[in-house]
Amino acid sequence: MMNHLGQPIELAQQNAGWVAIWWHWAGYKIEMGFFSTATLAWDTITDLIQREIAVRALLEVVEEWRENTQISDREYETTTESLIQSVLV
Repeated sequence: MMNHLGQPIELAQQNAGWVAIWWHWAGYKIEMGFFSTATLAWDTITDLIQREIAVRALLEVVEEWRENTQISDREYETTTESLIQSVLV
């Protein structure tokens, strides 16, 4: 098992391709595949991890803004939805 930014990752060769497995900090497993090379699998899963960590940090800021009434509940909902969608794209 390897790590990227503190997140455990596995690369596994299956059939004619590679699968990237991320053991997410929240306790679940994310599998992405099939990739033609291990490098492509690694690059894809590490990009996802980087985006998820960045969005998590931004969500904390947005939550603080909401608690300090710097943004409305509607702005909070719109912003959090947009941030979450940016990870999923």
